Amino acid sequence: MAQPKTYHPLLVSLHWLMALFIFMLLFFGKVLLVNTSNAEPVKMFGLTMHASIGLAVGVLLLVRIWLRLRTTTPPPATAGNAVLDSIGKLTHFLLYFVIALMVASGIGMAFFHDLFAILYGGTGAPLPPYFNSPPRFVHGIVADLLIALVGLHIVGAFYHQFIRKDGLFRRMWFNKK
Repeated sequence: MAQPKTYHPLLVSLHWLMALFIFMLLFFGKVLLVNTSNAEPVKMFGLTMHASIGLAVGVLLLVRIWLRLRTTTPPPATAGNAVLDSIGKLTHFLLYFVIALMVASGIGMAFFHDLFAILYGGTGAPLPPYFNSPPRFVHGIVADLLIALVGLHIVGAFYHQFIRKDGLFRRMWFNKK
């Protein structure tokens, strides 16, 4: 069976849905949640949404990895340079790893501060001062690393599409195989 020119439509859907969710999570986490006091009621809602979408990203990541291992994929894209090709492969691996680490650190922070009971259990307890805790520190560092990797991923995609003009975007869109 010949290799397809595009990814499986479900992989494409997962890619773009996860991209949307990750942009939302990074924006709300880095801009809104960080700058909102725990005493403000909107913080509880924002944190609940952040945690819910973060957990969804974790599930989607597992589905994506499972599907990626079970579908035929296009041949690896080449940048025309062995070093750039290696950076591209490493970036993709690190994106999966860092997203998993981001979800795990968020879950760890939630357990450490009993946030699941507060956010989903209806305990009525106020949010604890979690911002300067070790799990929150790790979550913030991993978020910065994820931002850098997403930026590198976007730069690489634009390099392929607009400099190399190799039509890379078609591989991750809903096209005929």
